[in-house]
Amino acid sequence: MGCDLFKKHIRGARLNANCAGVKLNLFIADAARIRLNSDVIITNPPYGLRIASKSATERLYKNFAKNLSNGGWERFVVMTAYGEKLKRYIGIKPMREIRIMYGDLPADILIFRRDI
Repeated sequence: MGCDLFKKHIRGARLNANCAGVKLNLFIADAARIRLNSDVIITNPPYGLRIASKSATERLYKNFAKNLSNGGWERFVVMTAYGEKLKRYIGIKPMREIRIMYGDLPADILIFRRDI
């Protein structure tokens, strides 16, 4: 299953899933507010490039990390340009960190594991 705040991103994800032959339950929701009880959570949160301010990006990451701490998950995988901040907000060390280039932007893939 997957969610996004914007309908156009849900449409794009459905198109990609259909092309890949994958069946997904996709819906509009705020991942900083919905219940995050899944074995594995994979996300690519906004990098703040299109958000009006850095403080809005900070709030988004803090709220998502707080919601994540209340969820029942075993693994969490994230691709982000704000790896250091997200690690601090989540409060646990990732089991693996991979540094990549996302176009021209340096980013991290962080893999967290937590015992439920």
